[in-house]
Amino acid sequence: MGVFVNAPVAEIAALHRDGIIEIAQLHGSEDEDYIKDLQNSCGIRIIKTITLGETKSYLLPLSSYLLPNYYLLDSGAGSGKTFNWDLLEAHQFTKPWFLAGGINLGNIEKAMALKPYAIDVSSGAETEGIKDREKILKLTLQVKREEI
Repeated sequence: MGVFVNAPVAEIAALHRDGIIEIAQLHGSEDEDYIKDLQNSCGIRIIKTITLGETKSYLLPLSSYLLPNYYLLDSGAGSGKTFNWDLLEAHQFTKPWFLAGGINLGNIEKAMALKPYAIDVSSGAETEGIKDREKILKLTLQVKREEI
């Protein structure tokens, strides 16, 4: 997977054609035309990041935004903070979605209860900015326990 912010379509398409990436995770202001151009140029699967705030109005575009293969719902670029997850409970998603932002051992159960397609854990698996093996193992065990 490649993570991009407003990268040229040709750059992502070349990485996909060369077998370097299979999925593009888009974190910028890429709109429907951009996504359409990218998909038409190489057929890559796309995760579009949607930054959510405290109001449900931020979710409204997701109902009609049909082009990406997945959504990644996040509080913002590596902030390590959660957004108001209560906004998600009654929302009907048209695509599989990933949950990101501030997920850690203290809230992984609540995150899983929202039934995302996938959970993106980053800073919640770190100690002093470095990936922590023990935290990763504990998070993995907790996820496996909840799946049963």
